[in-house]
Parts: sequence; structure tokens; C-alpha cells
Amino acid sequence: MPPNVADIVINAALLNPRFESYKLSLHGPFKEPHTTLLPQPCAHVKCPSSPHDSFRKLQARASFNHLFYTPEAPPSRAFYINANYQVVEMCFDPASKGVLFNALWELPSPSSTASECEYPSVLCIGNFLLASNGAGYIGLQPQHTLDTTPISLALPGEHSYILLDAHISGASLFFLAYRMEERKVNASPAPTHTALAAAVGDHKAKKLKTVPQLAFCLSLFAVNLDRLRDGDVPAGDVPQPVRTVTSVEGFSVPYFAKIEPDGLGFTVGAATLYQHVPRDGESSAPTPQPTAPAVPPSTPTTIPPKPHSRNYKWYQTGEDVTITVRLPAKVERTDIHVALTPESIKLRTLRPTEHTLFDVRALWESILPSECIWTLEEEDKSLLTLHLAKKHEGTRWLQLWEEDDGVNETLSAEELKAFASALDKYTEPAAQDNANDDGDDGVLELGAATAMDVDDPQWTQPLTMENAMTEPSEDVDFEGSPVTIARFPADPAAAAAAAATHIARSGGQEWLCNAFSFQHPSLHDPPIPAIVLRSDVDALLYTVTPQSSSSSSSSSQGLSLTTHTAAFPALGFVQASKRDRRFTAITRDAQLAFIVEPRRAFVYEQPGRALQAAQYVLDFGMFEAGDKKAAAAAAEGVGTGAGADGAGDVVGLQQIAERVVLVLRERAVTVLDWS
Repeated sequence: MPPNVADIVINAALLNPRFESYKLSLHGPFKEPHTTLLPQPCAHVKCPSSPHDSFRKLQARASFNHLFYTPEAPPSRAFYINANYQVVEMCFDPASKGVLFNALWELPSPSSTASECEYPSVLCIGNFLLASNGAGYIGLQPQHTLDTTPISLALPGEHSYILLDAHISGASLFFLAYRMEERKVNASPAPTHTALAAAVGDHKAKKLKTVPQLAFCLSLFAVNLDRLRDGDVPAGDVPQPVRTVTSVEGFSVPYFAKIEPDGLGFTVGAATLYQHVPRDGESSAPTPQPTAPAVPPSTPTTIPPKPHSRNYKWYQTGEDVTITVRLPAKVERTDIHVALTPESIKLRTLRPTEHTLFDVRALWESILPSECIWTLEEEDKSLLTLHLAKKHEGTRWLQLWEEDDGVNETLSAEELKAFASALDKYTEPAAQDNANDDGDDGVLELGAATAMDVDDPQWTQPLTMENAMTEPSEDVDFEGSPVTIARFPADPAAAAAAAATHIARSGGQEWLCNAFSFQHPSLHDPPIPAIVLRSDVDALLYTVTPQSSSSSSSSSQGLSLTTHTAAFPALGFVQASKRDRRFTAITRDAQLAFIVEPRRAFVYEQPGRALQAAQYVLDFGMFEAGDKKAAAAAAEGVGTGAGADGAGDVVGLQQIAERVVLVLRERAVTVLDWS
């Protein structure tokens, strides 16, 4: 049975279009931030990397949260892993407003020869600690103390797993973990649905070539707890067997992955749709190598639409959009019919035969019809130019139409040269290596080759940035942050073809952040934390609804995977303006939004229907007075730039109590308290 596919729907009643701005407030509920030095620095180790690492891998590492919290943990507690690979429990002390530390468990340190290593991670589930050292070891600690012997878990293969979620159901402990693996896949030289196309001709665009692509393999594992509870644990270093329940795979880092409370399924959200990976014996046919993230035909998030005939070109400035259209024949001005509305265009010619070029096509953004004009070239009466005035000046259209047809913006030589110059700092070593061979003409030649020639009858697509770079471009080089959410059954045999039972697409919305995992004791929070998407300038909160096993039945096709529950007006715009931001999160009651930078946190109140709302700026400051170790660390100049106070960069953010948020830095932790 096909999955229940639906778009993530916005509830217009929750929006506040009259909102004006956030106003800085010097008086609010927040106390002075309290910063405490860590006993040992956080294990913010440098993972083995290569200049050729894909953006997806860098994205996974840059967004990694080194401060771990689960609602199943004891109250006011969070965990981090220090430089000695010890799992350290942090407990907030309401009396002193400080943090107490307790080392619980020392993980095996990765060997110096480990070529595959990721950041360590830890989860707390009931009376168990589950931890991964990021280098092939995953262990289970039955109690929160160093007195008990941790149990090593035997996972298939020697991979570096990162833990995402865990849940105890009956006699089994289920946990979700993912690993990264580079694959060789067949793909076109560049996606046609991106904002910059790399096609230099239709004959080349049709050819497929084998390119490396990073796959994220997410698996649901199960551990039998009966033996552990009975004290029947493996002797010595014998690993405890682990069962692989099911596995899915995608080509983008998971934004979140959560197991349902009843353990019957799990939900994963990412930029591309994840697909089920058949286990041995499920199919007699070998598992095909993926050519692209496959999705149902109704999921344009990951499959580009079929391009229309390329009989036009378009480009833009901050104020207008210009479309140059090649008409099917030479015509007179009286033979042209153009109808403009704020949202669409209709264009057709009446003679020599009636021909419709744009049939009420919806535009990407609104225009001002009264300020739009069209012209017909005097010398070439088959060339029509539309000049559209943008309603929102200064914005940049990602595509021309609401439903992208694969015709990309034509960029001038100056724009391409500016893009190449902006990327110089990332490619400088390679540029220096090739200086003697290629000279400095690459960008100029590229610009010359991309100049728009409207008289070209072949309408060849312009060359793009891919031709100026030595590395192949990726889809993420040209897109925003789309979201596709899929629900998978825990037992693949329960669903037809072991596919997703529910799929939710973000449409024009983009990923912003997760809400905090903390569950308010006075509220009936859903088991899965809300997700936050950006729609235009607003931040919208959506509840992900767990689907029971009956959700795959025909009677449940109307069920929705997401529900719009709240909105933060203009927060999407505010978040984009914070260039030094490290983490963004919103409390689950949708009353406060946090944007954290290396030295301070910006907090925004929920405006509701008001025209304005308060904004607070919390400076982390220095360490608590009298801390000699902190003073010594600062004197040594540990870290540079934002971390020159000795605390280092921000590496984690979690809400651990109803009115307490912890900010983890490499050498310190800061308490944000508004109780």
C-alpha cells in the first residue's frame, strides 16, 4: 500500500501578520548568567577530515550538540563527554545556581590509528546509560555509577555510530543510531532543479556519471534486557548481542529521529526522503545502488519536476525580474496578449496562429502589475522581454515559478566572478597549487562564457560555478534547507514493501531547528519534541504526531503526520541575521526562543497577537569570581576570537528544567535561569 503523503499545512489563524518588531528589554525575568569551569574540557575532538569531505558530513559535525538531555533522565540533569571520554553528569543546583559534576563512566578512547571517527554521544533511558565513543564502541551501563561493569554491545560491522534516540518497551531496549558511508552513485552532472544549473547542453545533461555521495544509514537496534535485569551478563569482554530491527537510508543528515512511545515505529526528518534498506533474505534480488533519493511521484522535495521547453531566459536584480521569451514566430505588438496579476502571468500570441506560452503561471513571489512593462524587439520581432517589478524589493527569488520547471536563472559574468571570489577562502590551497598551471584566467573565462546571448537560437543554458571548481557540485550548494518527514514501522513486515507509512513534505518551508526536548510537568507535551520550520520570515512550530500500527490501514489515509501548533513572527528573519549563531531552539511551550552565539544568547518572547515583543541579550561574561583555574585558563588564552575568555566555543545547548537552560562551551557551562 502506498504511503500517506501530504504537505505540511500552515494554520493561518496562528500567524501574526501585523507584528512589527522585537524590542530590546533591559528588565526581564532572567537572572545574571552563571558560568562554571568544567572539571575536564568537553571532548570536542577533531574528527579525521579531508579537504574533499562533502558538505553533508561537515553539516552533520557543525550542527552536532555535545550536551545530551533526555526526558527519561533524572530531573535537572544533562550529560556531556569530556576529553578523557568520561560520561559526566551535570546537575543544576537551584540554591547556588551553579552546576555539580559527577563522572559516571569512562568509555574506551579511540586509537590514534582510527581512520573513521565521529563525535561521542550518550543517552539516558530509565536506569540505563547508552553511550558511543564515535569509533566503533557502543556500551550499556545498567546503573549511574562507576561501580558496575559496562556491557559492550555487538553491532554489525565496525562502524562509527552516533546515537539519536532510545526507548524501553517491555523486555527490550530500542535505540536509533546512524553512521556515514560514502557510496558511488549514478547521477546527472548537476540537478536541473537547483538555483544554478551546470548543464552546458541537453546532450550532456542526459548523461549519467558515477559520483561519490555520502549516505546516512539509520538503524533501529534492540537489546534484550531480561538477561541484564536477572544479572546474567556476558563474562569479561564478551559483547552483548544486538538485533537489527530495521534500517533506512538517506543522503542528508537527519534533523531528528524519534521512536514512538508504543515502539511500533519511528519518525525521521531530513532534507531528503529516507528509504528502507532490505535485510538479507527479504528479497532475492540484490539491493540496487541508489541513483538518487527515490520518492513517490508526489514528493517534489527530492525529485525535480520534468523541465518545460526552454524557450525563455530570466535574471533578476534587487528590484525587478526580467524574462526574455523567444516567440514561435515573428509577430506584431497587436498580436501579443499579456495579462499580469500580483501572483501570475499569462502570455499568448494571436497570430499567425494562437499560441499560449505562459498559461496563468503562478510566480515564486508577488509583483506589482502597475509597474511592469513588456517590450518587443524592433529588429527581431520574435523576441519579447517582460520587466516585472518585485513587490518585496531586495529579496532574491530562488526560482521563477511557484512550481519550478528547471529553467534556472541566467547569471552575469560579474555575479559569477563575485561568487568565485567569495569562495576563494575555502579553496585557496587548491588555487595556489594550480597557480603556475592555470594562471588567473579561470574566472574571467567562465564569466565570458556565461554572458547572455539572446540571439542564440539554441538557447544553450549558461555555464555555471561547477565549471570553475575542481570538485563536483552537490545539490546542497544550490538549495535551502527543505524538510521531508517519514514514518517507518518498527517491523518492516507490518507494512507493504517495507516502505514509509506516512510522508510529510515541507513545501516552500525550510528547516530552522528543533524545540527543546524538556517536557513541562504542568503540560501534556507530545512525546516527540516539536520541530521548527521557516516560512517566509516567520518560525512555525509543528507537532509530529506518532502514528500507531493502524495508521497504515486504508481508514487512516486522512491522518496527518504534523500539526501546526504555534508561530514566532519574524524569528526566521532574525535568526538568519545572526551570522555567529551556534544553536537555535524554542521551548516546547513556544514561549521563548533562544539564539546562542559564542559570547551571548539572544532570547525572544512569544508575542502572540501583540505588535511587539521583548528581546533579551544575556552576556555569558567571565567565570565565577575566585575561580583560579578559570583565571589561569583565560590567562593562557585558550581559544581564539569568540573563545578568548578561556571558555572556548559553544558546543551544546539544552533545557534541563522548566526555567533553566544550559549552554555548554568547550571549557565551561553557563546557566540561563529565569525562575
